Amino acid sequence: MKTLIACYSITGNTLKVARDLKARLNADFTGIETEKETNYLMKCINALLNRKTPIKPCATDMKDYDLLIVCSPVWASSTPAAINEYVARLENCDGKKYAIMITYAGVGADRVESHIKKVMLPKNIEFMGSFFVRSKALALDIYKKDAGQFTAAISE
Repeated sequence: MKTLIACYSITGNTLKVARDLKARLNADFTGIETEKETNYLMKCINALLNRKTPIKPCATDMKDYDLLIVCSPVWASSTPAAINEYVARLENCDGKKYAIMITYAGVGADRVESHIKKVMLPKNIEFMGSFFVRSKALALDIYKKDAGQFTAAISE
């Protein structure tokens, strides 16, 4: 199964887990980067308001892939604007599969998951599962067993 991992990360936490998943699945990787950086407060406001923000070119065409893993942090208990833009740009998703990996410190992972699933629904792409990684588990590297179970479940 040919897999694409799409990752948005500011602090490096989400990127760390995305790289782990990439190695486990021998997947391709695309980094989601905003065209213009904003401060922390604006990132939170944009997330809370479900806004989109311009992103640099990255892989958004699923024609050569079977599975997409969207890797996102939680900003202000919401989906980052860059993830909103990335998902909106996805094309050739019919009959493909996707999963979600979310890193978070406090609350909001379930809200981000629900939002991504909602905006992916019209793309006719099958949801395979989610993997949430709390920052404490990430710092202690105790997420790796769960990462193995997640990758095994979505690659069947």
